[in-house]
Amino acid sequence: MDISHLAEHLGTAGGLAASFFVVATCTMRTMIPLRVFGMLANLMLMITALPLHNFLQFGLHAGLFFLNGYRLHQMLLLVREVKKSVNGDLSMDWLKPFMTKRKCEAGEMLFYKNEKAETMFYIVSGRYRLVESGIELPIGALVGELGMLSPSNERTQSLECIESGMVLSVSYRQVEELYVQNPEFGFYFLRLASARLFQNIGKLEERLAETAAPRSKAADVLPAIRAMFATVSGENDNPIPTLPADMPETARLAAADGVKRLIDYQGSGYAQLYVGRLRRFIGRRNIDDKVLADIARLMASRMAYDDPIRMAQLKLAEIRTGPHAPSVDARKLHLDELISLLPKRGADPVIRVLDYLGWRHLPVSMRFSTASGFGLRRLRALASLRRWRLSSFRYANERVWVERWLHMIDRSLAKQPAAVAAVVATAGMVQGYGAAYAQNLRDWNLIIDRLVKPTFDGAIRCPDLSAAIVEARAAVEHDPRQESLKRVIAGLRERAGADDRRAG
Repeated sequence: MDISHLAEHLGTAGGLAASFFVVATCTMRTMIPLRVFGMLANLMLMITALPLHNFLQFGLHAGLFFLNGYRLHQMLLLVREVKKSVNGDLSMDWLKPFMTKRKCEAGEMLFYKNEKAETMFYIVSGRYRLVESGIELPIGALVGELGMLSPSNERTQSLECIESGMVLSVSYRQVEELYVQNPEFGFYFLRLASARLFQNIGKLEERLAETAAPRSKAADVLPAIRAMFATVSGENDNPIPTLPADMPETARLAAADGVKRLIDYQGSGYAQLYVGRLRRFIGRRNIDDKVLADIARLMASRMAYDDPIRMAQLKLAEIRTGPHAPSVDARKLHLDELISLLPKRGADPVIRVLDYLGWRHLPVSMRFSTASGFGLRRLRALASLRRWRLSSFRYANERVWVERWLHMIDRSLAKQPAAVAAVVATAGMVQGYGAAYAQNLRDWNLIIDRLVKPTFDGAIRCPDLSAAIVEARAAVEHDPRQESLKRVIAGLRERAGADDRRAG
């Protein structure tokens, strides 16, 4: 009996059925139905191949059938675990298979405030602290997930490792891919993030209640106020810091000048912070005397940043140094430089409003005068705000900047020791006040974010980073759009990519 025609007809029918399922997969908007119809198409093509003795086709679709089945099983398991996680104890076990392990050393900054947020982290071991708020995160905490949901995708705080440990990281792109594959995942992820947000709000309210309770029960308020003012005014300040005995002489001279400058700027406690930051580089390999002296000099300059308080201090110092002719200095500042003198909690909402209105960099003229009694009284009042400088919005941002610069030096010592001097020297870019300061800061951030950090992260291959930094700095102009600098950095990145391709 000739069954060739029967087999041919069966093959045609199976092919048509398989085609139907293939077309159906193109209409699927979610991954789970797509996998199901894909498996049905594979099954029909396997059945079609058997009567025709097409074992190659049979083997191919048998493999695809089991692959689609495995992926379907993974997706169903993911949905189930997400539901369990959200409805239970907010465990992140469901996400761990998609995360990458990362070891962290004490002093390492995982991310900085105002950085572009691209990853979120799950703490496995070690100790970690949010720099601006001072909150220490426990093991099992998820941090950085809200950056994905914010309109600007920027970090709202900096995260520092204070005790070596390990974290798991997952990129926002991976999370987005999971959402595309299954929108239900996205829904449960939003629920999870919202739940964590409400948990954080609850913890904050508890802390506020704990701190408010003792204050309400205080029997004598005035002694406490007097003690507070004694502390912030410097009456109870730390003793003058001593420089490490093993500091090279060249660096010692620069550090001694820095200590003197910062005591005048803020007090001996502030100078102690300066010396503590210097200690981490003393005796380090690839840190010679000149580089250490440059770090000491530039760090002192950046810690004594120009704000209206400092301008008043320097103007009053003219009187103390001897006879002088009365004078008036007019400085062009930005509005946010005045607002940033406020405590961070008070300045934050004001800065956000100014950003919304486009007034943050509105020019403001300030007069610093010794030509009248009123001018002198105003100078003294402004200089007295030094007591609260370390709690200001401006200081919080400057502290993050200094720590990021020091972190880049640490990474250069580990990744490209030859570029250490160039990385250190970049601090000289950021100085001044008003429009010049804002432009200098933007230029520095562009060089770090587009050239230096990607090189250390391995995103681009730049074997001579020192020369690249020098070339980029030479392209800096007084251009708010940074066209020349962006063009040079793009060329450097392109050459680095070409070098990488040749090396490969």
